[in-house]
Amino acid sequence: GDGLSNGGSDHRLYLSSAEASAVASTLGKKISEMVLARFQRHHDGDDDSVESEDGAGQRNITDAPEIRLLCALASNKEALPDLCKNNGLQALSLVATEGDLSAIEAMHEACKDDPSVILQVEGHVSVMNVLVNTPGQEQSKGKVAVDTACLEILATLCGETEQGRSAVADADECSLCISYAIECIQGGRGDGDKTEILTVGQTDDDIVDEEKEEKKRKR
Repeated sequence: GDGLSNGGSDHRLYLSSAEASAVASTLGKKISEMVLARFQRHHDGDDDSVESEDGAGQRNITDAPEIRLLCALASNKEALPDLCKNNGLQALSLVATEGDLSAIEAMHEACKDDPSVILQVEGHVSVMNVLVNTPGQEQSKGKVAVDTACLEILATLCGETEQGRSAVADADECSLCISYAIECIQGGRGDGDKTEILTVGQTDDDIVDEEKEEKKRKR
């Protein structure tokens, strides 16, 4: 039903469309500022409020209430535009670096409407860092979902505008992301076949011609 709720071990918050829109339009800027401040304190090592209840360690920063609320708002398409107007994307970009699926998916929704807004907050760098900073991590369903969402953002950015393609290509993490994507493709094939990677402007016919030339050289 409507209302703010969470269930069991699920730490996500749930808002109706009307609630999300109302909160985003009136408190979106304040919530975004609180999230940005939280990450700044966390970066400076001054964020003691994310310690676990027993004091034995630290919870994930994304468990912070304002971050959970931001992600709940961003997950609602009706509320997302208001968040975008109030530094919400900058805050979401930081949350995305933690591999939070709801933040990444919200950024993708915004990207579909206007890819440039994601580039302005370096959202493409955030998702690329998620892909390259967890090498060797077990491929759980959650990890696969996060990686897929990250790759979908990059695909949208590269497919929509030249600006998006250039930004992704110029990022320091680009080559590592390409290598990781190739590993995913090859791992999913399972047949040991050679995977052909087309460069920009290259067609399947070009690949065939190259293979013919290679065979000639081997004779």
